[in-house]
Amino acid sequence: MRKFHLILALLVVCVLLLQGFSVANRSTSANAANVAGLQDTLLNGLQARTPGDRAFVKKTVHYVEHNKLTRKIVMETFQYVRKKVSPKRRATTFQILLRRRAKAVGVTI
Repeated sequence: MRKFHLILALLVVCVLLLQGFSVANRSTSANAANVAGLQDTLLNGLQARTPGDRAFVKKTVHYVEHNKLTRKIVMETFQYVRKKVSPKRRATTFQILLRRRAKAVGVTI
């Protein structure tokens, strides 16, 4: 009977460990998808055409990915620019406004 309980306990531990690895892998892949989605959203929504505009978007995504800048600040700025600014000026205005907001929270872009 004791062997049965030991084997059962080992089996439960193995199942729990495998579930933990599965959850960790899903959250990592979900984060990667969110970051890729953010980059696509910014590039397309801002109509980033110049290499400088695209580089700024990549840098912004990098800062979000490394928790230097919150996704909330980036998306609020993006949504404001999309609503209020003409398409030709969106990328430049986004850069100016995001730099100001980042500076307010102690981040230099």
